[in-house]
Amino acid sequence: MEPGLPPEIQRYYANLELPVGAPLEEVKGAYKRLMRRYHPDLHQQDPERAQAATRLAQALRSAYDGLVAYLSLKG
Repeated sequence: MEPGLPPEIQRYYANLELPVGAPLEEVKGAYKRLMRRYHPDLHQQDPERAQAATRLAQALRSAYDGLVAYLSLKG
């Protein structure tokens, strides 16, 4: 953990497979890359995989939204 950085922010970076402190452009790129790979629509043939993909997509979106808000406040 990086001192002084809230644990949830560090977790968001990890969820997006990014190093802590990556800039907004990298956050956007990682989110898009991961959503292309794990989007639930890509897994509709298998209900279990679709359900897992939905949970993952929701976690990715939460991480993305959290980092965008954090980085916007940070300036």
